[in-house]
Amino acid sequence: MGANNFEGVTTLNLTIPAANVTNTTAAASANQTFSLCVVGAGNVALNQRAIKATPDLVVTGTGARDIAAGSVATIQTWTVNAFQAIIPYVSTTSLYKTICMIDNVDSAAAASVFADIVSSTTGTTVAALSVGSVPAKTIMRVDFDTDVTPYTTGASETPLAGLPTGLTDPQRYAVKLTATSNPDNIHVNCIQLDPAGSKRAVPVLKQFTVTADGGSGWMQ
Repeated sequence: MGANNFEGVTTLNLTIPAANVTNTTAAASANQTFSLCVVGAGNVALNQRAIKATPDLVVTGTGARDIAAGSVATIQTWTVNAFQAIIPYVSTTSLYKTICMIDNVDSAAAASVFADIVSSTTGTTVAALSVGSVPAKTIMRVDFDTDVTPYTTGASETPLAGLPTGLTDPQRYAVKLTATSNPDNIHVNCIQLDPAGSKRAVPVLKQFTVTADGGSGWMQ
């Protein structure tokens, strides 16, 4: 995962290891290759996209002969690498607690879950709150009111320590969930409880990719 900012990159300086350089006049017996790793900081899911560049190799040293710049080409393709969903309405009052089940049963690996929270009444923002890890082939329960309270997974569920959000009762807020797993492996279902014990479904909007070069949207 990483920050969604690669469109702005115009220059990328690379160093080719000496072991990958042929220092003879004879043609190389194979293509000279080396690894390219593009790193982005943060925990924001990268949309699928093609990363393009114009190769311009500058050769220095005794007897070196410069090489003309190449044409624009795709040097790497990012695929969607995280699940994201938005719960557009949550209440901080415990009388109308929102309960979400995060389903990781389609994955063979654990997924870390983060929450970004924005209050509609105070503007308070909580960014990248670490909710916990959902083991493979399991479901994790998370309760949302004044705090964010994850539960243990397994045969019996036990509430863990609540994660303070700084929000007070009563407020309304929205939550964005990010899980470090293939988006096809994670499923989220949420309900809201009322004082009478009734339950009603809460909309959950899942991010999806509509084009190979990064277009995306949200769908319930």
